Amino acid sequence: MAITVILLTIAIVYLISILIKRSIIRAHTAEINRVINKKGGEIITIESYILRKFIHYNIKYKMNGKMYYAEYLSSKTINNVHVKARFGRGEEWTFYNDEIN
Repeated sequence: MAITVILLTIAIVYLISILIKRSIIRAHTAEINRVINKKGGEIITIESYILRKFIHYNIKYKMNGKMYYAEYLSSKTINNVHVKARFGRGEEWTFYNDEIN
């Protein structure tokens, strides 16, 4: 009986963590789309890398017929996707002005 309760608790915690992770990724994707669209760009690809306390996104986007690259640094906190100066970089966005192929 106790093992069943423990396994059920583990399963519930696991499912909740998946829902939270999806919610965070959805919030980050919405923010990435908002910023790139505001610049007049169209997103081509988004890649993410989870690092200790934050998530690093590499974004490839098209603007004025040219391909560009940007990076977005976000927090893993569900109620605040922005990192600002918390990780020493000072900005959550880095835009590279060089055209890529």
